Amino acid sequence: DINGWNVLAGSNDISDTTGHGTLVAGVAAAVGGNAQGIVGVCPSCTLMTVKVTDSTTANYSDIAAGVLYAAQKGAEVINISLGGYSNSNMLSNAINTAVNTYGVVIVAGAGNDNLSTPFYPAYYENVLAVAGTANDDMKVGTSNYGTWVDVSAPGIDIRSTALGGGWADNSGTSFAS
Repeated sequence: DINGWNVLAGSNDISDTTGHGTLVAGVAAAVGGNAQGIVGVCPSCTLMTVKVTDSTTANYSDIAAGVLYAAQKGAEVINISLGGYSNSNMLSNAINTAVNTYGVVIVAGAGNDNLSTPFYPAYYENVLAVAGTANDDMKVGTSNYGTWVDVSAPGIDIRSTALGGGWADNSGTSFAS
């Protein structure tokens, strides 16, 4: 899927209204070798943008629809850099389908509230939950934590692509994941 999909609008208008998606996408796959800005962790990867939130709302049903859309269109890895503290059978089922039927790897930020409380979808068994670390390799003060976290990665002052052009530094488990 080279156009992407907006689950909320039922269209291919994937405009980033908050900049969060642009920042996360840059960390994942910003192109290198051009003497500009940054290089993502996988600069040769192709991104499929699936918009599941607007600037104020993130519903588990929309996230579940986005996960299934991406899986059915051939995504190999899905990053979910959002979530909440309530479980959702619909989201859990969508993730299990993506993983078990389509072979997708799902990665999610552990959350940014300095809590050990389960944060979904990162808490789900089939999701690689990522906490954030600082420059000293210690947990970022805001990063969620717990036995359900699978891995930690740099999550503070991460330089990435900015909405509208240029570069910006941001922190959080969205950028660690």
